Amino acid sequence: MTKQHFEFVASLIDAANKGTSPQHLAILAAAKFEKDNPRFNKARFYNACGLTSEGTPKVATMYGKENHSL
Repeated sequence: MTKQHFEFVASLIDAANKGTSPQHLAILAAAKFEKDNPRFNKARFYNACGLTSEGTPKVATMYGKENHSL
């Protein structure tokens, strides 16, 4: 990893400490990774972060119904 990578990770951690949502952090990270690597698979990354392929939170289901309180 380069100094630039470490600085980026530090900025994400700082943003998290200041209350930035995990969803927004994932979107920021994906944008950076996609810029740095044209083969980066954003949908796969979002899925690993617990988001849909569009970067929105997955809606949990309970008793066969969608739980919109998440």
